[in-house]
Amino acid sequence: LVVCAAAVGSPRSAQVHSTAALPLVGALTEANVQHYLSQHRPLGKLFVNFSGDGGLEQQRAVWRTLVSRLEPAAVEYPQILFVIVDVGVKFWSREPARFGIEGRRVTFAVETEGLRRFVLRGRATAANITLFCHNFTSGQLSPFWRSAPIPAGTSSNA
Repeated sequence: LVVCAAAVGSPRSAQVHSTAALPLVGALTEANVQHYLSQHRPLGKLFVNFSGDGGLEQQRAVWRTLVSRLEPAAVEYPQILFVIVDVGVKFWSREPARFGIEGRRVTFAVETEGLRRFVLRGRATAANITLFCHNFTSGQLSPFWRSAPIPAGTSSNA
């Protein structure tokens, strides 16, 4: 099941969604991840942990808020696929570690087909995500590289 912005009542995204193979903003799931990857486009991922977030109505309200953070950038940067990733689901629980963003409730990152990862270091607001996507598409960002910590007792000047 792919949940999209159009499903929660956003008329603007409904117009864009009607001509697209994928929703303007989707939910990345174990069932659809291969479909997204087969598009050969960068994935803009909004990481959030839905576990423990109230009832269905509260979850819908949270979903609408999250979609509203991604929607402006999704409209402006169609070369990026925008998805929400629920890291409270076991399948995605280790995903933030690959981006070095453990411990943050909501954050945004872009991953390219070549597994280059770009992480928004500030708050994941609509304005910050849109600016981040501008910087990403114009080549102004450096990718995140995960490395092992320097072993204790080793000089950092080596």
